[in-house]
Amino acid sequence: MYEELIAHLRECAKLDISNNTYTEAADAIEELQAQLMYSNDVAKAIAEKVPRWIPVTERLPCLTTPVLATDGIEVDISWMYGVPPRWITSFTAIDEDKLTHWMPLPQTPKGK
Repeated sequence: MYEELIAHLRECAKLDISNNTYTEAADAIEELQAQLMYSNDVAKAIAEKVPRWIPVTERLPCLTTPVLATDGIEVDISWMYGVPPRWITSFTAIDEDKLTHWMPLPQTPKGK
């Protein structure tokens, strides 16, 4: 992305060898570019670990597996049960027929 700018600064450094500003600027841009690539990799790794809301039109959870489910307003612990499968919710204000998304429950805390 910044390769042309870095190359230009390095060429300027060759022409003006008494001034380290060009070399320092090119080095700083390379360092910032490396940090940006690293932070993008970290952000991508975090995003892959964070659960996302899954539309019920995309797929449904496994039978009897508790999940968080929402109708777009309320959120509840719910699960699929029966044949044909239907939603069971623990919060009566949610209409099971209007659930739109679900996500896995988070891991329980470890230790005391």
